[in-house]
Amino acid sequence: MRQYRRYRLKRKYVLRRALLIAAALLLAVGLFALGRWAVGALTAPGPAEPAGPAQPDPAPVDPVEPQAPQLREGDTTVSTPRANIHRGDLILVGSQNAYEFPEQEPYVSVYENKTSSYKVRDRNVRVDEAIVPYLNAMFDEFYAATGVRDVIVVSGERSYDSQKNLYDKYLAEQGEQYVREYVATPGYSEHHSGLAVDLSIYKSDGTMHNYTDEGDYSWIIDNACLYGFVRRYPDDKVAVTGVSYEPWHFRYVGRAHACLMQQRGLCLEEYLELLRQYPYEGEHLIFDDSDGSRYEIYYVEAEAEGETQLPVPQELAYTVSGDNAGGFVVTVKTA
Repeated sequence: MRQYRRYRLKRKYVLRRALLIAAALLLAVGLFALGRWAVGALTAPGPAEPAGPAQPDPAPVDPVEPQAPQLREGDTTVSTPRANIHRGDLILVGSQNAYEFPEQEPYVSVYENKTSSYKVRDRNVRVDEAIVPYLNAMFDEFYAATGVRDVIVVSGERSYDSQKNLYDKYLAEQGEQYVREYVATPGYSEHHSGLAVDLSIYKSDGTMHNYTDEGDYSWIIDNACLYGFVRRYPDDKVAVTGVSYEPWHFRYVGRAHACLMQQRGLCLEEYLELLRQYPYEGEHLIFDDSDGSRYEIYYVEAEAEGETQLPVPQELAYTVSGDNAGGFVVTVKTA
């Protein structure tokens, strides 16, 4: 009897243990299923958002055209390419401004076009054809005023190769300091433009002397501006031009500009800086000439690329010159 009771207790214990294990398994399965459902609910995609209206492709953007300036009464515009900043009587050529050589050379022999009032070294001396009449007129008047005609033009336009030969010659003979002060680097010489001449004195005995503005020759420096010429490298502007004093070197810039430069004591570098302070939209620089003429001068900055719309008068005479830097000088004869 005791053995049977012990058997029953043991069977009940085994049964209870089996039930507990089964319950634990069911609970584990239920929790696992619940976790799977919860994860699915969190990650399942929701209902699709309603599609909005289709967005059109962005419209192509046209390049911005340069805006013409607000014109004054009686003015219009003319179109000119940026390359023209390198052309004209007022271009600045120097150590910081290289000369842009033209495809077609405008140079002519001075000897073959001069009057009898001055001399020329040889037939190979050339200048820009446009300045020959002014060169002739200046020396004709000089001869009429003084009776002297021994001024000789020894240099005018120089090609790149001519300037290089000259530079190499003086570098070998005089040294680096000399060429730094007196001889321009090839490509950076004002002589490339054909707008400059170097003068000397050729005496009747066949001797050549350095040009000075002493005695009769002072007439030239006093009156050169009336023919459009200035002494390009004055002794008091060495720090500005970077070139030592050259009393023999004259540059054509046009009458109004030459006389303004002389009146105000400015070299070309300073004068161009002055002109940039007179844009078309603002106040213009006025010059009253001794012959009764009046000129109005203003500056127009060139477009970075393409064409620049230059405001100019419709009825009055005007000239346009680049500055070989970034813009144009417009000179209008108003009277």
